[in-house]
Amino acid sequence: MSRVLRGAVTVLALLAVVTATTASAGPTRPEACIATNARFRTTDGVRLAGAVVGRGKTGIVFAHQVAGDRCQWLPFARELAGRGYRSLVFDMRGYGASAGVANVDPHLDVLGAAAELRRRGASRIVLIGASMGGTGVVAAAPRIRPAIAGVVELSAPTGFGGVDARVAARTLTRPALFVAGRDDGDFAQASRALHRAAATRDKKLVIAPTSWHGVDLVSLPVVKKTVLEFIARVGG
Repeated sequence: MSRVLRGAVTVLALLAVVTATTASAGPTRPEACIATNARFRTTDGVRLAGAVVGRGKTGIVFAHQVAGDRCQWLPFARELAGRGYRSLVFDMRGYGASAGVANVDPHLDVLGAAAELRRRGASRIVLIGASMGGTGVVAAAPRIRPAIAGVVELSAPTGFGGVDARVAARTLTRPALFVAGRDDGDFAQASRALHRAAATRDKKLVIAPTSWHGVDLVSLPVVKKTVLEFIARVGG
């Protein structure tokens, strides 16, 4: 089976689970988004669009989930702006205002976003990704130089779009937080697998008593508190 076909099969399976999950109760998110103020290219030449929110030497890369865009992470990015962080919310390839084919190589989008934040003055980088974006941040984290400050994964499958996050996790030596909903299909099992695979000793696994998925998890007080404490500890 070709790499593209394997990616397509993975995406179809993930879409089915995410659709069922997001149909359950979850927080209501505002529809208003933010205009593009950042454009950058990935290492394979795909042009992506996003927006930088806030100021600060610690930069947060936010990678969204399937069927989403930069708007998903905007409320949390604005909250972090009030805490002195600079965030980049962006449309992954094939989504929103970004070019390219969707649901392929999410780690390359994360690498490009981290480089853009560094170009804009961030000296420390924290990666946060939901579902598809979670696979992307775990896979990208070991490849970024200078090394990132930390990585947060929420409801990530172990593989997505031709990327094997479990293999990447075996070389992940930076602080890492893995989060999933206990009743969110196979995603809790996937987060457990990524947590086990991660080479770093500075790692934590949170399985929340919910069926909420990806971005919605940060609406749970216990998850938000844990993520904020992690960012403050590793990001300064």
